[in-house]
Amino acid sequence: MPTPVHRIYSFRHAFEKRMLEAGTDYELRCQLIGHAKPRPDYGGGSITFRRDQLLKIAHPYEEGLFDCVVERSMRT
Repeated sequence: MPTPVHRIYSFRHAFEKRMLEAGTDYELRCQLIGHAKPRPDYGGGSITFRRDQLLKIAHPYEEGLFDCVVERSMRT
């Protein structure tokens, strides 16, 4: 839930800044944030290119962190 200092808009800006600082491709940043690009789209790069760009901003996490979520989803 948003608070006076935390809003979804703040998350969006933090995400954009993290991608910018990691040197993520401009066109991919626009696509992920939902901004219009000032030039036509010529395909946006391969899946491998996009994966490599996103790995630049991936947060490390401990193995098993999401196990409880997977277990819960398998029960439904």
